[in-house]
Amino acid sequence: MPRGLRFSVGGRLVRRLATLYCMGEPSIGVRLRSLHVRMLLRNETWRSAVDIGCGTGGVIGWCGGLPTTIFLLAVYHREAHLTGADRDQTAIFRNAELVRKAGIYNLNFRRLDLLDQINSDMEKQEVVIMADVVANRPNDERLIAGAFRLVRPGGRLILHVPSRHPPRSISRSNDEPDRLGVGYAEPELAGALLRMGADNVVMRRTFGRFGRLAVDTYRRFLIRGRLFAVLIFPVALLIALPDVLFTNSEGDGILVVASMPAEKWE
Repeated sequence: MPRGLRFSVGGRLVRRLATLYCMGEPSIGVRLRSLHVRMLLRNETWRSAVDIGCGTGGVIGWCGGLPTTIFLLAVYHREAHLTGADRDQTAIFRNAELVRKAGIYNLNFRRLDLLDQINSDMEKQEVVIMADVVANRPNDERLIAGAFRLVRPGGRLILHVPSRHPPRSISRSNDEPDRLGVGYAEPELAGALLRMGADNVVMRRTFGRFGRLAVDTYRRFLIRGRLFAVLIFPVALLIALPDVLFTNSEGDGILVVASMPAEKWE
């Protein structure tokens, strides 16, 4: 078993330190987004969830290359059944092999393409997550509608999308919200979700002042080399924590929770 996938080594303290340091993907953008989702769901009871557009994780860190968000939920919600979904079949094969080696029995991966309707046999989920997949581009509303159809009655769709704001810098990185597209204003996003059948939509801003400072700090060291970025990661993560713990008055991202009515939705 790969060293990065041995959860039992070193006991609970070592596992928590490893989680704090580098959850698979040494990128503040990915990790901060994953923490927002984790904090949202941490004290709730739910039995099934799917992360649409999960992709793959980095090779460095505790999760040993598995996608960060769905791995984080699988580790802390062992009683739930988790699914990572992506349109890239190569990513699915890679993730499935890593899960098998890691012995994570409540997590599996499958191919899903909402535009090509490769999801007809997928069971509805209590929680459907789609983070930084849509950004107010052509066909994005179809993607949201497809994801919403996978939510069980009484369940929730969780989106993380860029807000409508000017790009702040030019970078090859694509894991921060301002890299993805035009972005949304809260009223237009809420209106679209209500038209699709949501009975309640709650939003909060992400990547506010402290989140952006953390991303900028990490990026300055990344320019110098990957090793420097990994070493500065814990410091940048600590800078970013207020973004998760406190309410942002503004921010480059929007975390959206759209609830499905408890009665059956057609």
